[in-house]
Amino acid sequence: MALEIADLESTHNFTFAKHLVFETESFKLQVLEKSNPEIESKETPIALGKKFDQELKEGLVPPCEIKHISEDVGFGLYALSPVYKGSFLGEYTGLICHGSSYYKMNNYLFKYPVKNEAGNDLSIDAEPYGNHTRFINHSFKPNLDHHYAYHRGLYHLIFVANRDIKEGEQFTFNYGHGYWYLRGAPDTF
Repeated sequence: MALEIADLESTHNFTFAKHLVFETESFKLQVLEKSNPEIESKETPIALGKKFDQELKEGLVPPCEIKHISEDVGFGLYALSPVYKGSFLGEYTGLICHGSSYYKMNNYLFKYPVKNEAGNDLSIDAEPYGNHTRFINHSFKPNLDHHYAYHRGLYHLIFVANRDIKEGEQFTFNYGHGYWYLRGAPDTF
């Protein structure tokens, strides 16, 4: 059974956000100042930002549905139509905040590649704000890769298909060692 955004927001206590959210405009300006892209090549954040310019501007949500899987897993994100290798699946949106994602037990934190005044990484927290990508589950054999794209002065964490994905298939990515360090890696997925 697929759920509508309003139902998901009330069930999971978050606000749908097509784009990154900042606590204040002054904090956004600080992050913009500290965002320094790498030298351009084929797969750098600058190149990805240019390649997926329209998708990032629009906050693209491709044809997908969020379905309940089980009590242990919760919800997952599924393709409503075929997705081809190299296709943009979406941006991981949330609240840009201070602190390290590796030491908090929040399942929706992701490292943001900008440091605060103390030299610590910022995080993207999709617990209070987020979109369809917060429902992408883990797999050791994922069909999505995540990358940072540099677009309009900010880094954006995006998901791109690493192979063709069939209609009805669940979208997955590898959460990585940092996520499982405190939780213990799952046996499957």
